[in-house]
Amino acid sequence: MGIHQFRKGTHELVYLYRRHLWFICAAYKCKAMRKTTYPISFALGLLLLFFACNRDDTPIVETLEIIPVISSFSPTSGVPGTLVTITGDNFGDLTTTNTVRIGSTIAHVVSATATELTVILPVDAETDTFRITANKNTGTSDTEFVVEEPTLSLNVSQLELFVSESESLVVTNFVGIDEDSPVSWTTSDAEVATVDDQGTVTGVSAGIAVVTAVIENVFAKVIVLVSETEEEDEEEEEEEEDPEPIPPIVLAFSPASGGSGLHVTLTGENFGEDVETIQVRFGDTQVELFSVAPEQIVAVVPPQSEGEVPITVETDEGSDTSEELFTFIAPELNEQNLDLFNADTENLSITNLEFFGDDPTVQWGSEDDAVATIDEQGEVIATGPGETILSATVNGVSVEATVSVRPSVYWATIDVFNGDGKVYKNGQLQYETPNCFITAVYVKGQDIYATGTCSGDGFVWKNGQLVNILSAPNDAAYVRVNSIHVAENDVIYVAGEANMDVFQAMRWKNGEDTNLSSFGDVTAIAIDVFVKDNVDYVSVCNLGINNSDENDTKIYRNGMIQELEDGDGEEFYVQSVFVDDSGVYAAGTDFGTDVSRVWKDGTILYEFPNTSHGNVKYNSSIHVLNNDIYFGISELGQNMTTPVLFKNNTKIPLPLEGGIRGMAVEDNIIYVMTYKPENQINTFITATLDLDGELLDTQILYDGDNDIRINPGAFFVK
Repeated sequence: MGIHQFRKGTHELVYLYRRHLWFICAAYKCKAMRKTTYPISFALGLLLLFFACNRDDTPIVETLEIIPVISSFSPTSGVPGTLVTITGDNFGDLTTTNTVRIGSTIAHVVSATATELTVILPVDAETDTFRITANKNTGTSDTEFVVEEPTLSLNVSQLELFVSESESLVVTNFVGIDEDSPVSWTTSDAEVATVDDQGTVTGVSAGIAVVTAVIENVFAKVIVLVSETEEEDEEEEEEEEDPEPIPPIVLAFSPASGGSGLHVTLTGENFGEDVETIQVRFGDTQVELFSVAPEQIVAVVPPQSEGEVPITVETDEGSDTSEELFTFIAPELNEQNLDLFNADTENLSITNLEFFGDDPTVQWGSEDDAVATIDEQGEVIATGPGETILSATVNGVSVEATVSVRPSVYWATIDVFNGDGKVYKNGQLQYETPNCFITAVYVKGQDIYATGTCSGDGFVWKNGQLVNILSAPNDAAYVRVNSIHVAENDVIYVAGEANMDVFQAMRWKNGEDTNLSSFGDVTAIAIDVFVKDNVDYVSVCNLGINNSDENDTKIYRNGMIQELEDGDGEEFYVQSVFVDDSGVYAAGTDFGTDVSRVWKDGTILYEFPNTSHGNVKYNSSIHVLNNDIYFGISELGQNMTTPVLFKNNTKIPLPLEGGIRGMAVEDNIIYVMTYKPENQINTFITATLDLDGELLDTQILYDGDNDIRINPGAFFVK
């Protein structure tokens, strides 16, 4: 409670107290009675005083915000230095109690009242709203003040002189320019007319010149027509009256920069209206004209990617060139370098199309579609390993990006415990097959094919969608699949076996089965399939012929047997087949003699016998590139398995552990997948090597529970 309120409350209590005593005394009309009521009245007064001073009676003081209100300003446009009067309410009474800004630039306050301010438009002002701060509050105008460009005018626009005659030019209109600023005078042709520092023009010889006055980068031009002496001129006029030509004058153009196809507006004088008689050049390049008027030309920027050039207007009357330069802008891409895996996609786009006119034309292209393609929308698809150039051409101006494509590595895992299959690309899961094993993968274009078994039946998936069911004759109880190849027209070949009392080797073509067993009731398995020129090659091993340990391996070409040279062993079979224009190659192992072999067209090409520690050599894959034969062998020792790579008949030991489960050669890089089970952990590693076997890099595909498997056919590089 304030002191004044306290005193007021106290006075009111005293007044009530006295009236209370008076009424009591008057009512009883006796002194005795008054004596007895005094104590009571006194106590009552104290209570009234207490409640009057209660702190809940503290008054609420409201503070009113006084916000400046801008009603209008005049003028609504002008150049720097213009005096602007702003009217409204709640302004400060003094110039020092008001802060006025246009945008973020402070304007000097010349005079001030509570309803009107006069300010000077600052030199660096830009078109924006006014903001006034007074009484610690700020108000903003509803409309913007338009800041105009400074202009300059001369006393004449055209000057006619005789030779040796002089006349002075005077700047008559300073708009937004300090009148005390020095004037710079120049002439386009000093042999026709000269001009001194004071603006005095003197005719030198008959002809036409343009005199320019420049103040603070603002200029004005005058055409000067110089004739011979008056007498000679009159004689010439009598003979023939030919009008003096009036050349064009280029005053300005906008915008000052842009790309091919953009419209640029030139303003000036004496342009004419006949488009056939007007030429506009950007530098030395003549350009297309969109529209022509005596004081305005709209020209189209030519296809040039960089540089600064003046703009020249030429008519039958003469020519004039701009003092300012036009800057060419090149198209810009969102990416200059792309690093992709095969079959990846990416998007390119032009980030500055707004500088190329209202409806720019963009054309995309690739130097090598075998590496990457690009469509009309700029979508890039990596189609094969290598490097190429992608280009975008906007209204005739091109920009380029480099794309590098690396092979993609695909693999599929089997979860033995759960029975699930998963397909990966470069470590990213592509799709799953719940309750179905995946034993082989193949990639064609953008499509990932996989084959495997579900509850004893064979299946083929394309990008996760079921496309084939692999049946077997006589309702075989069980189907196993080992290899898949997709040929032209998306014909799908699968090699495997079906359990019909004993396993019989099978080849499926788009789901239709062919029995490749040649010994009737002898167990036979189809291990690998390769297709070239619509001819399929399948390696088949017949196990335990004539109830013995003898194995017999053959290559089937379109279902017809192609014999392989036996050599000395009796227990060999082929695990891998590769076909190119040079021949049919096969790689396999004789488990009776621990010898690995490579065949070409059925004849033994290389043999690698057991040479150390009784190791078994297990051959897993073969690949041929530029007539060099690459194949991998797993040497199974007593304590460890060692991967070995062969190039032709040269052994290349690998600085890795575990057996080789798959191999491929792409883009002059060798890819090897190794497998190492240890302490209930399975580790699958991909190693990359150059063509001489030098190790480049390694990547772990899986490192975990030993219930996860990767079959040899489930590793693919493309």
